[in-house]
Amino acid sequence: MSQSNYTTVQIDNGELIFYKELEQHINSLSEKFRIKSVIRQIAYNDIVKCLFLPKGAPLELFGAKFIFWVKQHFILIKIANVEIGCCIKSKKPICVYEAYYNVIG
Repeated sequence: MSQSNYTTVQIDNGELIFYKELEQHINSLSEKFRIKSVIRQIAYNDIVKCLFLPKGAPLELFGAKFIFWVKQHFILIKIANVEIGCCIKSKKPICVYEAYYNVIG
């Protein structure tokens, strides 16, 4: 018998239902709050990059408004020797949309 090189990936039905309902909730919000309701992985990556920018660095990658917003709301905290983006008020790590199910579940 020959071995298959393909791997079967099982999709957790509960996770699919969770994200479907979460998307319904986000879509029920007014347009102004939809974008602000969650932080996606791409935005998190930009937040961390922005926090690593040295003071007075050129604003080529990000706009001044974005940098100001990031510096007012987020900080980097070293956890297990890794810099993690955290809320400036609560000092808790940012929960990324793509990880909600694993964090909440």
